[in-house]
Amino acid sequence: MSETPGPRRGRRVVGTVDAGGIYTSRLAGGGDFIFLASTAFDETGGIPAEVSVPPPYHASPSAVVRAQTRYIFERYREGLEALDSSIDDIVQLEQYIELKAHADGYVQVARGPGFMEKNRPGSLLIQAGHYLPPGAVVSTTGMALVPDPARGIVKEQFVSARPGEEGHPAVAGDRGNPSLGFAEIVTGGPYGFATYYPIDYQTGIHPEARAPDWIWWGSEIRQEAQYGARVLKRRLDAVGSDVSHVVNYTLYLTDLEDLYEFDLVWRETLGEFAPSRTVVPVRGMGTPRQEGAKGQAQGACKMEIQYRFLRPGFGIDAVPISTGRGVLGHESEAVRAGDLLWISEAVAGDPQRPGPRRPAGVQMAEILERLDETCEAAGSSLRNLLRLRAFVTEPGDAYAVYGAVKKAIPHDPPCVCVTVVPGPLQVPGCTVLADGVAWIPG
Repeated sequence: MSETPGPRRGRRVVGTVDAGGIYTSRLAGGGDFIFLASTAFDETGGIPAEVSVPPPYHASPSAVVRAQTRYIFERYREGLEALDSSIDDIVQLEQYIELKAHADGYVQVARGPGFMEKNRPGSLLIQAGHYLPPGAVVSTTGMALVPDPARGIVKEQFVSARPGEEGHPAVAGDRGNPSLGFAEIVTGGPYGFATYYPIDYQTGIHPEARAPDWIWWGSEIRQEAQYGARVLKRRLDAVGSDVSHVVNYTLYLTDLEDLYEFDLVWRETLGEFAPSRTVVPVRGMGTPRQEGAKGQAQGACKMEIQYRFLRPGFGIDAVPISTGRGVLGHESEAVRAGDLLWISEAVAGDPQRPGPRRPAGVQMAEILERLDETCEAAGSSLRNLLRLRAFVTEPGDAYAVYGAVKKAIPHDPPCVCVTVVPGPLQVPGCTVLADGVAWIPG
């Protein structure tokens, strides 16, 4: 572990692995927050022997994902404790699975005894694609705080939904079904965290998010986005914030063609100030249970969104950062909030003049150069990166991501989350998309 001494915590990493083509730290902290990312890999970069499921249960998705989930969270628990934090201090979590059949087993372990059994974070569970090392079926990444009650850096949970609505604890919280439990709103010091998923946890797609399917006019994504905007405003109001304080969000879409309609709604919702963001194409979400469903007529939602926002009263503002390069839709290149820099999705080349496809390693090296330029514009550098998320369309390209990160940051890497997603990505010819969160010293 590397750590800068003093009353303000500097950048520090735990659980670094550099083997088998994988180069990452399981946890990386800066200031009051810690980022984490991992699949079930050991110090050799391979699947640990202890998570191998022997016959006759080796073919069971539930058995495989349970073993891998337990291994991941045991490492998180150890690493968080080394950084003066804990599982209970996780404020937001992204959870990616390979198959829908992996979802229930993952939830039973991750939200079970010894892990997120209580005081749960905001979270989402997404079906994306493949992960490294080969054989990994679940990947997680998220954010925890280092408690400091004297400065108000403590985790708290809030509810804004009315009974029967999406997010209400009688439907989805610790007082309801524990297999569905999550925190609707979590705050930690100056930050707040929430997830919007357009279902009611009773019948499926929320009536206010559903578009009629008996006539041409109407848009499923518009209905889901408009309902999401109303939910967002209500949740921010519940903790004394508003849409001008949204710093960053991740948008998951089952159809990338829906981004245009989504941006029409979100531009009207957010106004001229655009947070940083990343748009991720995915295979599926929590509803329905079966594989391959598409569109609301088959019970499938079109989007899920996870956002980070600021709470007034802590003396921290959202400051857009730009190097002048283009962005992909209604977003800022990056937003600085306190000592964290949230950098939007980046692709190689000129988004306005797409070129031929280039090797993934070449694309990733160029993306890292852009991330470094953005960090420098905010008073930091790539060496202070805490988390890097990369989304690739080809399974073999995941190794190129790790290789490029090692060249750019040869020591104390950030936590790196690489996910294979269905193509195409937002820009023709691009097969790698990446974003980052960096610590700003001083």
